[in-house]
Parts: sequence; C-alpha cells; structure tokens
Amino acid sequence: MATWYASATGTGNGSLASPWGLQTALTMGNGQAAGDTIYLLDGNYAGFYTCNLVGTSGARIVVRALSGAIGVGASRATIDGSSAANTNNIALTELAACAFVDFRDLEIINSNGTRVQSGARPQLARQSGADCRYINCIFRDGQVSPQQAGVRTEFYGSLVMNSGVWRTDTSSRYAHNLYMQNRSGVGTKKLLDCISLFGFGAGLHLYSDTGDVHNILVEGC
Repeated sequence: MATWYASATGTGNGSLASPWGLQTALTMGNGQAAGDTIYLLDGNYAGFYTCNLVGTSGARIVVRALSGAIGVGASRATIDGSSAANTNNIALTELAACAFVDFRDLEIINSNGTRVQSGARPQLARQSGADCRYINCIFRDGQVSPQQAGVRTEFYGSLVMNSGVWRTDTSSRYAHNLYMQNRSGVGTKKLLDCISLFGFGAGLHLYSDTGDVHNILVEGC
C-alpha cells in the first residue's frame, strides 16, 4: 500500500518531493495499486480530468486533499473546471473503468462567472464507474451527475451548491444541483448527511430516462 502525491504544477514521479500532475495521478498504470492513497497538495487544479483508478472492495484507492487528511490549513485542493461551454468540459469524470475509489476532502468548482447564456452550464462531476464514494467534498457552481451507468455511487457529508444558469434560448432557469439515476438490480446509490443549497432548480433530482427509479437511499439531507 503505497502513498503518492500530486500538485497543481507537478510533473514528477509521485513522491512528496516530486509530485505528479493530477491527470497522471488519476490514470491507472503509473504505479498505483489497490489500497494506495494519493494526496493532493493544496492548490488550484485548473482543467478537466478523468479517473480510471481501480481498487478492490477490501483495498480501496483513496484520493484526498492533504490538508483535509492532516486537519490543518485554510486552503484546499481545488479542481476547477472553469468553462461556460457545455461540451464535455467536466472538472472530474469518473470513467466506467473506475472502481472502488474514495474521493475525500476535495473542492470541485467551476469558477467561470457566466450565469446568463444560451445552453446549459457544464457539469462539475460525472460518475459512471462502480463502488466509488465522495466523502466530505464541496461541489460548487455546477451540477453533479451520478449517471445511470454508474453502480453503487455514494456521497457522504458533502456540500453541493450554486449550480445553474438563466438560459436565454429557453427563457428559463436551469439546472438542479444533483441529478441521480439508478437502474434496477445493480445495487443501491446513497446520499447520506449531505447539504444542497442555492441551485437554479431543485436541490436533488432523482429521476430515470426510462422506467422507474430504483434503489436510491437518501438520509440526513
């Protein structure tokens, strides 16, 4: 079980003295293995990132802010997918191959200030993997989308806020803070002890494109 490090400007080998860049840290095949922990040093990780890390049920991979882990410091590890254009500009995409990963103490935002526009604002995070958890995270200024394809996604103690725009093409408010879908027969998705605030639409939108919504547990929200 190894410990790795990433920084907003990293180009190194994943050590504390020479951290990775974030995309390298989130891409399996650079030395990561089940049970490893990847610490993100404080800073602004501008860009759009994908994750295909794979842990196991007994040895999850943990991606977390170092400041959150040691409990000191006022700054954060912030992933900033700054964009107004809704064309795959997603700050953090959990790919279908991603499995058994815990994301902890991260701030995921879209710092673009445009709130009146034609079309939708980009998503902050999209969950399409299996058995991944988001623990004590802040999602700000964009929507979060646990996709129907994702399996057993869980959110604990997280804050989702300030999503949406006024759409000039439809003369309406859009969007909800968190969209959650689930298929039948693939386990339960969970939203536990989370807070949703100040969205342009609903705080939590549970829905299905076809058929019923199955096996979604919401508690303490």
